[in-house]
Amino acid sequence: MVSFDKPASEQAADRTREWTLKRNCSASPKQAAALLGSVALVSVVIASVFALMGAWWVLAWSLVEVVALATAFVVYARHAADYERVVVTPDAVIIELNSGCRLSTEKVHPALARVEYPCSTACGRSGGPLIGLASSGRVVGFGRHVPRDVREDLAREIRRAMRQATLPRGLTIQDSGF
Repeated sequence: MVSFDKPASEQAADRTREWTLKRNCSASPKQAAALLGSVALVSVVIASVFALMGAWWVLAWSLVEVVALATAFVVYARHAADYERVVVTPDAVIIELNSGCRLSTEKVHPALARVEYPCSTACGRSGGPLIGLASSGRVVGFGRHVPRDVREDLAREIRRAMRQATLPRGLTIQDSGF
C-alpha cells in the first residue's frame, strides 16, 4: 500500500540520509598538546639537572627527543579531525572527504551511481578494501575510518538509501517489491 499522508517537504526529508565517518581518537588535539608539553617539560628538567652535573650531551639528546615528539604531535593533530561524509538525497549522492588540510567533494545523481564493495580500486589504512561509489567511469573510495567488518553493512545501507532516494515520492522499498 502506498501512502501520501506526509507533505512533500517531509517526504524529501525522509529520503535524505547522512553518514559521518570519523577517526576514533582517544585524545583531542588539545589533550595531546598538554600531554606533549608535560612530557617535554619533565624531559628537559631532568636533562638540565644532568647538564649541570657535567653531562651536557643528555640535554642535547633530550632536545632531540622533544623535537621528535613535537613532530609526531603535529602529524597526529593534522589528521585528528579527518572525516568522510556521505549524504544521499533524491537529487544527489555527495561524498565529502577531509584528510589533513585537503577537502574534496564528489557529487553524482543516485540513479547514475552504484555502490561497490569491495571496491577493486581503493584500499584503506588497514589494507582492506574500501567502499566505492562508481559513476561515469570514476570510482571514489571511502570508509577509511570504518572497521573492516562493518564496511559491507554500511555499503548495503547506502545502496538501500540510494534505491529509496530514486523511487517516486511516497513509494517505499517495501511497497515497491525491491
